[in-house]
Amino acid sequence: MRSAEGVFAAMRHVHEGGEASLENLAMIAGRSLRMVRMRAEAECWKPVAAGSVAERRRRIEIQYDRLIAEIERLTLGSEDGEGLSFDKARVDTIMAMVRALEKIGETMRSDEDAKDKQIKDDAELAAALKRIDDRIRELARYHAGRLGGAEPDGA
Repeated sequence: MRSAEGVFAAMRHVHEGGEASLENLAMIAGRSLRMVRMRAEAECWKPVAAGSVAERRRRIEIQYDRLIAEIERLTLGSEDGEGLSFDKARVDTIMAMVRALEKIGETMRSDEDAKDKQIKDDAELAAALKRIDDRIRELARYHAGRLGGAEPDGA
């Protein structure tokens, strides 16, 4: 049975960056878990892996959004028009968090660049090994032809 509290808890969990599990999706949609699971299998739904780059980027974006909202709250005042007192310590904390997120983003880009470079290096190595292999076969044919007494092909 789905309660209103359960639905809102599942919605909040997903909204705040939590896992959009089939259980949570079934709760939100008001469908049975069995039905959601069957549909997901039939349509080959692919969840974002918890450790994937896309998931990490999404989590960083969520944190940026939260920090921006907090900065707006501190600088723009409350909705009723009354300004909030300026909290320098809180602003400093938020700025430190922003810098930390920027550093994490740079590290992720560095990791991706390293992976791209490794892929390129691997492709270049494979091409070089193929050329070496082709040359070895060519030399083997040449020497086999000479040993057999016949003029080798292409000589």
